[in-house]
Amino acid sequence: MAQRFSEFELRLDAVHGVHSRSADGHEASGQWVDADLLAIGPLAANVFTAGGSPKRLGDAMERLAFPGRVAEHFATAWQLARRNPSVLRVRLRLDATLAPLPWEFLRFRDRWLATHADFVLARHVARAVGGRPPDQLPDRPKILVASGSQQEGPIQAGAIHELLSTRHFDVLELLEDCELRDLDQALVRDRPHILHLIAHGRVRDGQGEIALSHRGDSTHWHAADQLATVFDRWQPELVLLHTCDSAARPRGEASDGEQRVSITDAMAAKGPLRVVGMSAPISNEVAVAFSNEFYRELTRTGATIEYAVQLARRGLGREFGFTRPWFGVANLLLSGAAEHTPAPETGPQDQVASQAPRVRHNLRQRDYATFVGRDRELRQLSNLLPPDSSCPVIGVFGPAGSGKSTLALEIVHRVIEAPKPAFDTVIWVSAQTQVLTRAGVQPHSHVNALEDVLQSTALTMGRSELLRLPVPEQVERLRLAMVDQPVLIVIDNFETVDDHRVLEFVSELPAPTRVLLTSREFVECSDHIRLGPMGESEAIRLLELELSRRGIQQSRDQNERLAAASNALPLIIKWVVGHLAAGHAPGSVLAKLASGADDLAAYCFGTSVESLRMRNHDAYQSLISASVFAGSMSREAFGEVAALDSPHVRDECIATLLGMNLLEQTGERLRMLPVIKRLILKLVGDMDELAEPRTRQVAYYLRFLKKYNPKQDSTPETEPFWQEVHNIRALIRALQTERADEDAEGADQDYVKLCVEYSSFVWVHGLWAELFEIAQSIAASGRKTGDWEAVAKVALDAALAYMDRFDADAMREQLTLVLEMFEHLDRIPPQLYETFLFCRAAAAAIRRDAAAQQYFEEDLEFIESIGERWRKAGTLWWMGAFNARQGRWEDAQRYFDQAMEISESAGDRRTMALVYGWRPAALYFLGRKSDAFGSIAELEGFVQRYGQLTSKGQLADSAAIIHLAEGLAHLQSGLAYAEAAHGVFRDLGRKELAAHYEAVVPALHEIVTRLAELQRKEPTNGST
Repeated sequence: MAQRFSEFELRLDAVHGVHSRSADGHEASGQWVDADLLAIGPLAANVFTAGGSPKRLGDAMERLAFPGRVAEHFATAWQLARRNPSVLRVRLRLDATLAPLPWEFLRFRDRWLATHADFVLARHVARAVGGRPPDQLPDRPKILVASGSQQEGPIQAGAIHELLSTRHFDVLELLEDCELRDLDQALVRDRPHILHLIAHGRVRDGQGEIALSHRGDSTHWHAADQLATVFDRWQPELVLLHTCDSAARPRGEASDGEQRVSITDAMAAKGPLRVVGMSAPISNEVAVAFSNEFYRELTRTGATIEYAVQLARRGLGREFGFTRPWFGVANLLLSGAAEHTPAPETGPQDQVASQAPRVRHNLRQRDYATFVGRDRELRQLSNLLPPDSSCPVIGVFGPAGSGKSTLALEIVHRVIEAPKPAFDTVIWVSAQTQVLTRAGVQPHSHVNALEDVLQSTALTMGRSELLRLPVPEQVERLRLAMVDQPVLIVIDNFETVDDHRVLEFVSELPAPTRVLLTSREFVECSDHIRLGPMGESEAIRLLELELSRRGIQQSRDQNERLAAASNALPLIIKWVVGHLAAGHAPGSVLAKLASGADDLAAYCFGTSVESLRMRNHDAYQSLISASVFAGSMSREAFGEVAALDSPHVRDECIATLLGMNLLEQTGERLRMLPVIKRLILKLVGDMDELAEPRTRQVAYYLRFLKKYNPKQDSTPETEPFWQEVHNIRALIRALQTERADEDAEGADQDYVKLCVEYSSFVWVHGLWAELFEIAQSIAASGRKTGDWEAVAKVALDAALAYMDRFDADAMREQLTLVLEMFEHLDRIPPQLYETFLFCRAAAAAIRRDAAAQQYFEEDLEFIESIGERWRKAGTLWWMGAFNARQGRWEDAQRYFDQAMEISESAGDRRTMALVYGWRPAALYFLGRKSDAFGSIAELEGFVQRYGQLTSKGQLADSAAIIHLAEGLAHLQSGLAYAEAAHGVFRDLGRKELAAHYEAVVPALHEIVTRLAELQRKEPTNGST
């Protein structure tokens, strides 16, 4: 069965704002804030040049593309497409100002529109000529792989061709190093359905260009409009361009009035109905991965080209990570009429009755105007509830206030509103005993016994006569009645039902009856959904909608803080809005949330915690112990801090707490909601009850940090550290607070021990501000406890951090402190002394002190004496850098080679990155230009593999120096690298280098502008 699409058009214009149009003819408009538009440019630039966050860019684009009613319109179209079911094809119509932005990173409510399986995100390009409708691909589509000039190219055409040969395609002979006429002849002769073109690409003078052939020393570049002429005689269904910047769109306006256009824009306007291009340079690894995902999806039965592109982008995100930009590089362009009105979705099974059948029900009305979020859960329930599913009893479990009742109410309202309802009767049974109001917790009438459930069921089904019968006969008669009519029964707040007969009743109902239970505690059933807090953007949107209903306006910052303080739980969000509507100031509401005041925490979790205290002492004590964790925790950490020696007892306690929704689990990590922690602190009252868990937590993290301690001679296992870093930081802050209390015995010792182990991590990962704060604090604590070695160790870590910032004066202060500590030690540990020698030499080198060479040689001699050869790598690199700064390039290159040999054998990535960074300049100034550019390519590969910020700075710095030294021909590249270097060094805190590039970049921009003006004048003598 072919993939079905629903259409949604999103038009963005820099002057007129946003306009949306859906397949059913509905439209919406909105306007963004100018500051949001201005913020996107720098975010987009950072994503590709300085390791910026794609998520931050996507969220910024969401604020731009989905203001107000446009967001509601899109959400409605999305829901309709899901019910249909169909994929929502989102066509972006962008004006010339907005088209250059990377809209493939656009997000909507925490979803990437370019990768989510519910969408196809494409750019609309107006066709210059009339065209044909798209054809369905045959079972074995013809694919032509053509490659242009690939000298030193990153993408290997042979690898793509070989990949295709393993698939179910008719793969034509590879066309290599082809001219335009060769490509034209092959298209007419073979009539391929897909053209996969691999070549060098660039943007020049407002036009995209491709290099198709290379003859001798010259490369033949073809402009986008010229290249598009090859489709005059044959138009493939798809052109897939693996060329750098094939989808890159120049910014601004051309001076001669011509339209600026990318390669993909020109092709889509000229011929092929679908074009895929790359908006940034990509590696062979990325190209092959995209091709593999695309063609694999294309072989699926009924898959379309557009949907295969969408899933291929999602595959890139999964393989390379959504924190890296590769999933957003591929641009999909669909050509069509200049003005297009999406037609309503139709299909052979689209038959809507003029009037929906009436459903018997006792549902209360919705108490909200717009249902926000929970799209995945709604989709799951839509699949589980129908009478023909295999799940007679479905559970929705989650903590109090997570929106279980509202989710259930929404899905059953959708059931009765459907054109063809799946059920004849829908019965709502409420077992809720309390409601939370602004005035506090109030009692609520509810059902609690089987008789209550039978009464609601019989009355709603129109069988009130059965209520005069004995209960067993009522049960039997109702079961018989349900055989002839599909019935859906919803029991809300099932955890308060004390009558075991109710569960027996609903579990033994005949098909096609379905039962939906909501509960704070786990109940055995056919299938279930766990409901946790909302996503961040969904929580903010719910808060904004509720505030809008009450006529309350607040800043975005206030809303974000209130949504975060509410733990993204819908009930707490509505409680917040109720207090704001009653006149409470936002600061007052935040204070109440932080202190656990009022009945909020008690209403949500008080009953569960009290029940746990009465029934299960081990689980209750482990819950109290777990409250000392600031973030998520591992099972191992949970067990040790709770003093549960047996893994079996530990897992039983965890299962109990998860079942009662007092803990959450994501992957292998456990987490307690802040609102539960606040409740526990109120219940415990005396902090002494948390003293023992805190002591066990300190002991656990001391062992943890020693186990994963990063050494310079190996590649540290960093993932466990990053999972626990939030807890460690919070523990250090807590100990720091306790140190101020003179009665807190041992707090200083624990604080010093933990900081000493932790400082190794913060230094290796470049968390300078945190390290400097620890160093300052540890100096006072270490003196107080007499732990001189600890103070020296942290001071040396701080000196190394200042070394990375080239701050010799700050290094000297730390080294003076180290010498003071050494005086108190009977024996100085060799490793500490070697680090001191190294830092002394590095500080001298930064000051350009001639004594630096001697200091480095003394350090090398000492390293030999202690037999730790791997330590030489860092010293040798510094010796190379020092000699390079003195202009002694041959000596520098010799030291760099020695440092690289040792660091590679030791797996020392940090030193490898530093050597890679300086080696290109050394080779260049030794006259070995080709080796220098090759060394830059090696560094680019290193950065792509490991993505370290320091490595990116080294790459940008070296590449800028070499390209600028090459003169005018490389000026544009030098400028790009200089801009990237400025951003990275600024983020690293390298003030001297950041200031240098801050001065250089504007001057380079001026030179580039002047040269462009001179070239456009075209002097008659042929020279510029």
